[in-house]
Amino acid sequence: QFKKSWFEKKDLILVMDHQNKRDLESIAPLEHKSKIKYFKEFDKNNLEDLVVPDPYYEPIEAFYEVLEMLENASAGLVEEIKKAQQ
Repeated sequence: QFKKSWFEKKDLILVMDHQNKRDLESIAPLEHKSKIKYFKEFDKNNLEDLVVPDPYYEPIEAFYEVLEMLENASAGLVEEIKKAQQ
């Protein structure tokens, strides 16, 4: 469960889908809304679909697809963090 106090403490808040984003934006103070980003925004190869689907109840292949999405987005996020530290 997300704690409202985290808005003050965190630099970046990553969400997986539209509902996550709406839920957090509805409780975020105005000055912290820009911290809320789709995790897939960091996947430079796929900016069309920003949702990471929940593979639960899906075949094993769906889990591998989600894993690939997360790996791609993670690589992009690490790249962005490195740029910000320079």
